[in-house]
Amino acid sequence: MKINAAGRAEFNSALLALLIPHFLRLPDGEFVAALRGDEFRTAVKALSADGGAGEDIRRGAALMATFIEENLETETAALQLTLGVDRTRLYRGVTPEYSPPYPCEAVWRTDGVNAAEVIERTAAFYRQHGLTPTPPLPERPDYIGVELSFYRCLLTEEILARQDGEEKKAAACAETADHFRREHLLWLPDFIAAALPLAETDFYRGHLLMLRGFAADQPAV
Repeated sequence: MKINAAGRAEFNSALLALLIPHFLRLPDGEFVAALRGDEFRTAVKALSADGGAGEDIRRGAALMATFIEENLETETAALQLTLGVDRTRLYRGVTPEYSPPYPCEAVWRTDGVNAAEVIERTAAFYRQHGLTPTPPLPERPDYIGVELSFYRCLLTEEILARQDGEEKKAAACAETADHFRREHLLWLPDFIAAALPLAETDFYRGHLLMLRGFAADQPAV
Protein backbone atom coordinates (compact mmCIF):
# COMPACT_ATOMS: atom_id res chain seq x y z
CA MET A 1 0.00 0.00 0.00
CA LYS A 2 1.40 3.38 -0.99
CA ILE A 3 1.42 6.14 1.59
CA ASN A 4 2.19 9.83 1.27
CA ALA A 5 5.42 11.46 2.44
CA ALA A 6 4.00 12.44 5.81
CA GLY A 7 2.67 8.95 6.46
CA ARG A 8 5.95 7.37 5.39
CA ALA A 9 7.93 9.55 7.78
CA GLU A 10 5.64 8.71 10.69
CA PHE A 11 5.64 4.98 9.93
CA ASN A 12 9.41 4.80 9.53
CA SER A 13 9.99 6.81 12.69
CA ALA A 14 7.77 4.46 14.70
CA LEU A 15 9.41 1.40 13.13
CA LEU A 16 12.91 2.66 13.88
CA ALA A 17 11.89 3.37 17.47
CA LEU A 18 11.38 -0.40 17.78
CA LEU A 19 14.54 -1.40 15.91
CA ILE A 20 17.25 1.00 17.07
CA PRO A 21 17.48 0.09 20.78
CA HIS A 22 18.48 -3.49 19.95
CA PHE A 23 21.65 -2.18 18.32
CA LEU A 24 22.58 0.27 21.07
CA ARG A 25 21.55 -1.44 24.31
CA LEU A 26 22.60 -4.74 25.81
CA PRO A 27 19.74 -7.13 26.61
CA ASP A 28 20.22 -6.74 30.36
CA GLY A 29 17.56 -7.39 32.97
CA GLU A 30 15.94 -3.98 32.59
CA PHE A 31 15.80 -4.32 28.82
CA VAL A 32 14.36 -7.83 29.00
CA ALA A 33 11.68 -6.53 31.36
CA ALA A 34 10.80 -3.85 28.80
CA LEU A 35 10.49 -6.49 26.07
CA ARG A 36 8.04 -8.39 28.24
CA GLY A 37 6.10 -5.25 29.04
CA ASP A 38 2.74 -4.37 27.55
CA GLU A 39 4.04 -1.48 25.43
CA PHE A 40 6.56 -3.50 23.42
CA ARG A 41 4.38 -6.59 23.09
CA THR A 42 1.39 -4.52 21.94
CA ALA A 43 3.54 -2.64 19.41
CA VAL A 44 4.99 -5.72 17.70
CA LYS A 45 1.65 -7.53 17.68
CA ALA A 46 -0.01 -4.53 16.06
CA LEU A 47 2.75 -4.27 13.49
CA SER A 48 2.48 -7.96 12.63
CA ALA A 49 -1.17 -7.38 11.71
CA ASP A 50 -0.67 -4.04 9.92
CA GLY A 51 -1.86 -4.46 6.36
CA GLY A 52 0.02 -1.32 5.35
CA ALA A 53 3.38 -2.73 6.41
CA GLY A 54 5.48 -4.80 4.03
CA GLU A 55 5.63 -8.58 4.29
CA ASP A 56 9.10 -8.62 5.87
CA ILE A 57 8.02 -6.14 8.53
CA ARG A 58 4.88 -8.11 9.37
CA ARG A 59 6.76 -11.43 9.46
CA GLY A 60 9.57 -9.99 11.52
CA ALA A 61 7.22 -8.42 14.02
CA ALA A 62 5.32 -11.71 14.32
CA LEU A 63 8.55 -13.61 15.01
CA MET A 64 9.59 -11.14 17.69
CA ALA A 65 6.13 -11.18 19.27
CA THR A 66 5.95 -14.97 19.32
CA PHE A 67 9.45 -15.28 20.77
CA ILE A 68 8.57 -12.95 23.64
CA GLU A 69 5.28 -14.72 24.35
CA GLU A 70 7.04 -18.08 24.40
CA ASN A 71 9.63 -16.77 26.85
CA LEU A 72 7.48 -14.86 29.32
CA GLU A 73 8.23 -17.46 31.98
CA THR A 74 11.87 -18.06 31.06
CA GLU A 75 14.28 -17.06 33.81
CA THR A 76 15.51 -13.54 33.15
CA ALA A 77 19.17 -14.51 33.37
CA ALA A 78 18.68 -17.33 30.88
CA LEU A 79 16.83 -15.08 28.43
CA GLN A 80 19.49 -12.39 28.80
CA LEU A 81 22.13 -14.95 27.90
CA THR A 82 20.22 -16.28 24.88
CA LEU A 83 19.59 -12.80 23.50
CA GLY A 84 23.05 -11.54 24.40
CA VAL A 85 24.83 -14.36 22.58
CA ASP A 86 22.78 -13.85 19.41
CA ARG A 87 23.15 -10.06 19.53
CA THR A 88 26.91 -10.37 19.92
CA ARG A 89 27.12 -12.80 17.02
CA LEU A 90 25.08 -10.60 14.69
CA TYR A 91 25.97 -7.03 15.61
CA ARG A 92 29.50 -7.02 17.02
CA GLY A 93 31.57 -8.50 14.19
CA VAL A 94 33.36 -10.98 16.44
CA THR A 95 35.20 -13.15 13.88
CA PRO A 96 34.63 -13.95 10.19
CA GLU A 97 33.84 -17.56 11.09
CA TYR A 98 31.25 -16.61 13.71
CA SER A 99 29.74 -13.28 12.68
CA PRO A 100 29.00 -11.04 9.73
CA PRO A 101 31.49 -8.18 9.42
CA TYR A 102 30.97 -5.35 11.89
CA PRO A 103 27.82 -3.36 10.91
CA CYS A 104 29.47 -0.02 10.19
CA GLU A 105 29.20 1.89 6.96
CA ALA A 106 32.97 2.01 6.41
CA VAL A 107 33.16 -1.79 6.60
CA TRP A 108 30.38 -2.35 4.08
CA ARG A 109 30.92 0.41 1.51
CA THR A 110 32.18 -0.89 -1.81
CA ASP A 111 33.07 2.38 -3.54
CA GLY A 112 36.65 2.54 -2.31
CA VAL A 113 36.21 5.36 0.21
CA ASN A 114 38.54 4.64 3.15
CA ALA A 115 37.25 4.16 6.68
CA ALA A 116 38.63 7.42 8.09
CA GLU A 117 36.94 9.42 5.35
CA VAL A 118 33.60 7.63 5.82
CA ILE A 119 33.68 8.32 9.55
CA GLU A 120 34.59 11.97 9.04
CA ARG A 121 31.89 12.46 6.39
CA THR A 122 29.30 10.94 8.70
CA ALA A 123 30.36 12.99 11.71
CA ALA A 124 30.46 16.13 9.55
CA PHE A 125 26.90 15.50 8.40
CA TYR A 126 25.78 15.25 12.01
CA ARG A 127 27.56 18.50 12.92
CA GLN A 128 26.25 20.32 9.87
CA HIS A 129 22.67 19.56 10.85
CA GLY A 130 23.07 20.28 14.54
CA LEU A 131 22.90 16.64 15.52
CA THR A 132 26.16 16.32 17.44
CA PRO A 133 25.28 14.17 20.44
CA THR A 134 25.89 14.95 24.09
CA PRO A 135 27.35 12.98 25.81
CA PRO A 136 29.78 11.50 23.27
CA LEU A 137 28.62 8.55 21.18
CA PRO A 138 29.00 5.08 22.71
CA GLU A 139 29.77 3.77 19.21
CA ARG A 140 31.60 5.12 16.18
CA PRO A 141 29.56 7.54 14.03
CA ASP A 142 29.04 5.09 11.17
CA TYR A 143 27.73 2.25 13.37
CA ILE A 144 24.32 0.99 12.23
CA GLY A 145 22.46 1.99 15.39
CA VAL A 146 23.95 5.48 15.38
CA GLU A 147 23.23 6.15 11.71
CA LEU A 148 19.65 4.94 12.08
CA SER A 149 19.24 7.10 15.20
CA PHE A 150 20.28 10.22 13.33
CA TYR A 151 18.08 9.30 10.38
CA ARG A 152 15.18 9.06 12.80
CA CYS A 153 16.06 12.50 14.18
CA LEU A 154 15.65 13.89 10.67
CA LEU A 155 12.30 12.16 10.30
CA THR A 156 11.20 13.65 13.63
CA GLU A 157 12.11 17.14 12.43
CA GLU A 158 10.03 16.56 9.29
CA ILE A 159 7.06 15.29 11.31
CA LEU A 160 7.18 18.22 13.75
CA ALA A 161 7.43 20.73 10.91
CA ARG A 162 4.30 19.30 9.29
CA GLN A 163 2.46 19.34 12.59
CA ASP A 164 3.29 23.05 12.86
CA GLY A 165 2.03 23.67 9.33
CA GLU A 166 5.52 24.49 8.05
CA GLU A 167 5.36 22.56 4.81
CA LYS A 168 8.40 24.23 3.26
CA LYS A 169 10.53 23.30 6.27
CA ALA A 170 9.08 19.78 6.26
CA ALA A 171 10.00 19.35 2.60
CA ALA A 172 13.54 20.52 3.33
CA CYS A 173 13.81 18.07 6.23
CA ALA A 174 12.56 15.25 4.01
CA GLU A 175 15.15 16.16 1.38
CA THR A 176 17.91 16.12 4.01
CA ALA A 177 16.77 12.73 5.30
CA ASP A 178 16.73 11.32 1.77
CA HIS A 179 20.20 12.72 1.12
CA PHE A 180 21.47 11.05 4.28
CA ARG A 181 19.84 7.76 3.31
CA ARG A 182 21.40 7.81 -0.17
CA GLU A 183 24.81 8.80 1.18
CA HIS A 184 25.00 6.62 4.28
CA LEU A 185 22.39 3.81 4.43
CA LEU A 186 22.58 1.99 1.11
CA TRP A 187 24.85 -0.67 2.61
CA LEU A 188 22.11 -2.03 4.88
CA PRO A 189 20.73 -4.72 2.49
CA ASP A 190 24.19 -6.27 2.08
CA PHE A 191 24.69 -6.47 5.83
CA ILE A 192 21.22 -7.92 6.38
CA ALA A 193 21.77 -10.57 3.70
CA ALA A 194 24.96 -11.66 5.49
CA ALA A 195 23.52 -11.53 9.01
CA LEU A 196 20.10 -13.09 8.55
CA PRO A 197 21.29 -16.69 7.92
CA LEU A 198 23.37 -16.50 11.12
CA ALA A 199 20.52 -15.51 13.45
CA GLU A 200 19.79 -18.29 15.92
CA THR A 201 16.78 -16.80 17.70
CA ASP A 202 13.48 -15.81 16.16
CA PHE A 203 13.80 -12.57 18.07
CA TYR A 204 16.82 -11.35 16.10
CA ARG A 205 15.66 -13.11 12.94
CA GLY A 206 12.54 -10.99 13.24
CA HIS A 207 14.58 -7.89 14.00
CA LEU A 208 16.60 -8.35 10.82
CA LEU A 209 13.51 -9.03 8.72
CA MET A 210 11.94 -5.81 9.95
CA LEU A 211 15.15 -3.96 9.14
CA ARG A 212 15.13 -5.51 5.67
CA GLY A 213 11.57 -4.33 5.21
CA PHE A 214 12.56 -0.83 6.24
CA ALA A 215 15.55 -0.79 3.88
CA ALA A 216 13.50 -2.08 0.95
CA ASP A 217 10.58 0.33 1.40
CA GLN A 218 12.49 3.47 0.51
CA PRO A 219 12.27 5.69 -2.58
CA ALA A 220 14.43 4.59 -5.47
CA VAL A 221 17.87 6.19 -5.74
